[in-house]
Amino acid sequence: MDFFIKLMALQPRRIMTIPFRAFAFLLLMVTCQATPKSCSFTYKTLLLCYPLTVGEAVKQYKLSYKPPGFYYRDLSDSTQFVLDYAYSSGDFDNEYQPENTLYERVVNTYEFSFPDSTGRFDSKRLEIESLIGSKMEVSEQQIGVAKILPASSIDRYPDKGFFKLAEGQTKDNIRVFLREIPRAANRQKKMLQLFFFKNKDSVGVYNRVRAFS
Repeated sequence: MDFFIKLMALQPRRIMTIPFRAFAFLLLMVTCQATPKSCSFTYKTLLLCYPLTVGEAVKQYKLSYKPPGFYYRDLSDSTQFVLDYAYSSGDFDNEYQPENTLYERVVNTYEFSFPDSTGRFDSKRLEIESLIGSKMEVSEQQIGVAKILPASSIDRYPDKGFFKLAEGQTKDNIRVFLREIPRAANRQKKMLQLFFFKNKDSVGVYNRVRAFS
């Protein structure tokens, strides 16, 4: 910013000698420096950064795409990496939506899903605690729809819709959740899911970690 102020202090005729493209480039650099990206840590070889647009994240993480609005990457160890972002009404109405339609949306969540096995929840929790540098609080939760469905319907779900959830937070206010993914049927494979939320409202976080998938 100091450079920009000094540049504007030049005599008008000297400013006019600067090619327009060069001036625009310098102005863009100053603007970008005003909103620096925070890259807190690396998980599964991916450096997690905020804020990023969907377009920036697609390029940085080499993501694949399925319409409408699903940006993901299948990693080598049976882990799937997925973006979530601040979307608007109508963003997912077109099932043939081009990949770049939502590139300007701002990423607020990184998700990792991977197979579950006996004891893996606790070992993964310890791994994440070491990563974020703080303890996670473990609780037993129930799927969000349990509040509106009759008990007879909830009883049909495996474990009656209950699942383990661990919650923590980094020093730069990234909210971190590890959970057992609730299953709608016994035939579904047991999975774990890890979320990194930044600048997502509390209601949105609450609903997301209590959803089926």
